[in-house]
Amino acid sequence: MVSEKLTEYSVNVMALARMEAERTGSASVDSEHIFLGLLGEACGVASEVLRKNGLRLNSVREQMCQQTKEERLAQRGNYSFSVKAAKIMNSALEFAIQMESENIDTEHLLLAVLAEKNWKVQRVCDDFGVDVNKLRNDVGKVVHERAANSLAADDADKDEAPRRKRAISPTAEYSWPSSTPMFSHFNDSAIQVVMRAQDEARRLGHNFVGTEQLLLGVFPDNGLAGKLFRDLGVTIGAARHEVEKIIGHGSGFVAVEIPFTPRAKGLLVSAMDEARSRGSELIGAEHILLSLLGEENCVSAHVLQNLDVNTGNARGNLRSAIQYAVADE
Repeated sequence: MVSEKLTEYSVNVMALARMEAERTGSASVDSEHIFLGLLGEACGVASEVLRKNGLRLNSVREQMCQQTKEERLAQRGNYSFSVKAAKIMNSALEFAIQMESENIDTEHLLLAVLAEKNWKVQRVCDDFGVDVNKLRNDVGKVVHERAANSLAADDADKDEAPRRKRAISPTAEYSWPSSTPMFSHFNDSAIQVVMRAQDEARRLGHNFVGTEQLLLGVFPDNGLAGKLFRDLGVTIGAARHEVEKIIGHGSGFVAVEIPFTPRAKGLLVSAMDEARSRGSELIGAEHILLSLLGEENCVSAHVLQNLDVNTGNARGNLRSAIQYAVADE
């Protein structure tokens, strides 16, 4: 299944593409929406190449809307991928194979979009004075630059893989067993969040635990984290529906020990910082949720946005609740 080959950043691109389709009221996700998704994803080779060539999300989006005269309809739906979008993903896989990559990253999606010769993408590049052939060449340059920088890194930094190689598919590099010191700093509620997140990954047939699974793992919490969603009237069923719309179902074959994506691992590290900044040596479910509410441009952030959760207000309310709870101890 091609979607299983997408890296974490490519999954985010496709999630952003769905949101762009929703924004314009399109019936399906097409290649121009993927192009906008590539502009919206802050990390990866594609975004670096596009920024270097002077392309910015808001200006390109506005230009595309002017060209097609599409009305922005305030509606939501289960936006499917068009035949062309599906072909782009297959084409991206071919580019990945040619470039000796096991996974589809943002640069492969960009090359596939450019090869598809969508008139809206071609027109917007012309309007901004961007040479499509130069974009293709710049992809190769940036890939080689990043590879060279990676080889030049010290052996001590080998665990910090370049962003473009952070695959969402399972690899030993990202496995994070519960016996590591990190999990010794988790209280029972945080451990339960992680266990439920793994269960959510198994339910969808995915061999990874990302920010979206951690978010789902927070909902049943009996403490402050779960109470926040109950007070907001947001249910785990609604959240699951949004997650499935974005990442879909996996192959069904799930490893015994499911690895965390780099973004999810970084979020748990951030949760430790949240705990310590509030005088706690143990990470709780509430600290994981604080980190989730502070994340941007990831699947969990898109899920919360689709659920109409004001993350800024929710984060402030949770901080206050934690402060009051500490004061009462």
